[in-house]
Amino acid sequence: MACWESNCRYIHLGSEALMVVSPDPTDPQRLPAHTPTCMGCGPENPSGLRLAVYRLRDEVYADVTFDERHIGAPGLAHGGAIAAACDDLLGFTLWIAGTPAVTRNLACRLPGERDHFRAGFAMSMGPPVCH
Repeated sequence: MACWESNCRYIHLGSEALMVVSPDPTDPQRLPAHTPTCMGCGPENPSGLRLAVYRLRDEVYADVTFDERHIGAPGLAHGGAIAAACDDLLGFTLWIAGTPAVTRNLACRLPGERDHFRAGFAMSMGPPVCH
């Protein structure tokens, strides 16, 4: 498949090249799961979060519903489940940047009730940093 338009680029992962076409900047694009059984976004993981992740420009977002599989204290989502949602979403952010990576350090400040997560890029003097 050729990449003729200005809104596409290639990402090289090992010996494979993946063509990425940037979406219309006003139309959210649903992104595919990392794997079918991914803890964060896999639709076939019975205990996973099953995040439906969308891209809009240089941000990704997902709405998450924590249920009885993700309970910590009574009536509260487990902090590890919340951290997993954040980690998975940051993974998608790196994917759209064409920078495969893994989490080295993850710190979460849990603000209270929230079911909408988003991630994007913060510019710094060095390489882009996900936030």
